[in-house]
Amino acid sequence: MIAAMASIPAKLAHSFVGAIDGLTRPPLLGIFAIVSAGIMWTAGLMYVVSFQGVLHPGGEHGVGDYLAFHTGAEIVATGQGDRLYDFELQYQVQSGLVGHALERWQPFVNPPAVALALSFIAKAGPDTSFRIWQAVMALALVFSLVAIRTSLPTISGHSFWITVLLVSSYPPLLRTVVGGQNTVLTLALLVGLYAASTSGRWLLGGLLLGALTYKPQYVPLLGVFLLVRGQFRIVAVGAVVGLGHYVAAAVLCGWDWPWAMLQAMAVYRPIEWAENVQTHFALIPFFDYVWSSPWNKVLVVPLGLAVWGCVLWGARRVTAGDPRLPALWGLAICGAMLTSPHLQYYDAGITAFPVLLGLETLLLRGRPPGRWMRLAIAVWFLAYPAYWYAQTLGFQPLTLGLAGIFLMLSCMLRRQEPA
Repeated sequence: MIAAMASIPAKLAHSFVGAIDGLTRPPLLGIFAIVSAGIMWTAGLMYVVSFQGVLHPGGEHGVGDYLAFHTGAEIVATGQGDRLYDFELQYQVQSGLVGHALERWQPFVNPPAVALALSFIAKAGPDTSFRIWQAVMALALVFSLVAIRTSLPTISGHSFWITVLLVSSYPPLLRTVVGGQNTVLTLALLVGLYAASTSGRWLLGGLLLGALTYKPQYVPLLGVFLLVRGQFRIVAVGAVVGLGHYVAAAVLCGWDWPWAMLQAMAVYRPIEWAENVQTHFALIPFFDYVWSSPWNKVLVVPLGLAVWGCVLWGARRVTAGDPRLPALWGLAICGAMLTSPHLQYYDAGITAFPVLLGLETLLLRGRPPGRWMRLAIAVWFLAYPAYWYAQTLGFQPLTLGLAGIFLMLSCMLRRQEPA
C-alpha cells in the first residue's frame, strides 16, 4: 500500500506531462487556436461595433493612445506645427476634441511621423479618423501575417493556419488593432524588415527601416546589427528615409523639432514614470520600479551592454544560409525591446514574432520544440494579464518573459547543428 501511495506523485506527473504534450500540438492545439480566435475576434468586433465616440459615458476617452496622435495631427493640420510640442496648446486642442476640459489627458511626445500622416484625415474628426486608424492597424496585421507566410516557410508548411489564428488572437496584439495603439504597426515593420533583408530586397528593407524611425528606440540596435551583418544598402536607404522624416517635419514643425521633442519628453517622462513605470517591461523601467535609486544604473548599463554584445556577437557569426538566422533576428528584436527606454505592457504583442523565429530555427534543424518549450510558450501566450499584478509582486512579470525569450534564442545560437 505504501508503495502504491508513493507512486501516485509519479503518475500525476506523468499525466501532467502527457496533458501538456497533447494540448500544445495538433489537433488539440488547433482546437485551442480556433476557440482563442473566436473569443478574441468576437471581443474585438464588439468593441468596434459598440464604439460611439472618443468618450466613454463616464467622460474618459476610450481610444488608447490615439487621442494623443490625433491631437498632434490636429495641430499640424491647422498650421501650428511649429508648436507641436507645446503642452498648453496640446491641452487646449485635446480638450476641444472631446468637448470639455480634461482632468487627465495624454500629450503627444512622439516623433512627428504619425501626426504628419494623420493630419491628412484630421478634418474628418477624431471619431471617423479613429475608425480609419483601426482599419489601417487591421491591414498592418494582415501584412504581418502575409510576411510571416512568405518568410517563415517551415512554420508555414507545418501549421500556417494555426499560426494565423494564434497570432491574430494574441491578446496584446489584437488589443492594439482595435484599441488605438500602434504596436501592430511596429510588428508589421519588423516582420517586413526581416522578410526583405533575408530575401535580398534591400530597397524595401531600407524603406521599412526608415519608417521605423517613428519608433526610434528600435532603430539603434537593429541599425548596428544590419551594419555588422554587412547589409549596408538597407542601412543607407533607411538613413535617407529617416532624413526625409526629419525634413518633412522640419518644413511643418520647424528645423529644431527634435530638440523641442526632447524637451517635451523631459517634462512628461517624470509624470508618466510616476503613474506607469510599473506597466513597462524593458530593463530600465523594470529596475527603476524594483529599485528606485540612481544605483540601479549599475545593473542596467552592464545588462544593456551584455544584450547588445550578445546580439552583435551572433550577427558576426551566423551566415545567410545558417538555420540559426531566424533565431538571430528574434534575438535582435528582443534585444531592441529589452534596451528600449519605453516599452508598455501592450507591446508584448511584438514578442509573437521572435517566438515564431525561434520555432522556425528549431524546425529548420529538424528538431521540433519539446513539450517543456511548448509549455513555456503556452504560458507566455496566456500570461499577458499578469502585468496587472506588478504592484502586488513588486516587479513587472512581463519583463521576465521577455528576458526568457531572449535567453532561449541566445541558447539556439551557441553552436551550429546539422539541419
